[in-house]
Amino acid sequence: MDELGGDEQAVGLLLGSYAAMQLIFAPVWGRISDRIGRRPALSRLLTTFFIYTLAFSVIHVTFVEYGRDVLGISPHERGFVFMFMGIVGVITQAAVVRRLARRLGEDRVIELGLLSMALGLAAVPFLRTVTLVYIGCLFIALGNGLVTPSVMAAVSPCAQGSTSRGWPWA
Repeated sequence: MDELGGDEQAVGLLLGSYAAMQLIFAPVWGRISDRIGRRPALSRLLTTFFIYTLAFSVIHVTFVEYGRDVLGISPHERGFVFMFMGIVGVITQAAVVRRLARRLGEDRVIELGLLSMALGLAAVPFLRTVTLVYIGCLFIALGNGLVTPSVMAAVSPCAQGSTSRGWPWA
């Protein structure tokens, strides 16, 4: 981080602003889809999801440095934080997403997930204790757990033929 002239707060604000922009522009993509058609909008959605996934993957590298340099936590403790995020993501996808999607619709679930990630990412520079790190990571993991399956569910009706029902060979 220091090599690029930034500090922890700059990284957190950058990542948080990315998730916030996703939240703000989700309804805009819906209007664009109505105006220009589903296929071009779908391609843009998938491109945006790719960028989101890439940004989420950066969290792992950034957190390793942040945990070591700022918080002074061991690799073992950092591993527990990642395990916690994985468990939260699994529980969210297994028990929460379907219920929320039925109640609110996939678009709203995606928005809630992006909001949760934005809050968690924006809080990262201010997390100075391990307990606060777990709370921030809870929001990040909840957001990721909501966004990923909801985007896949939003995209799946666009598949053609038998592939829209699962694996093509099943």
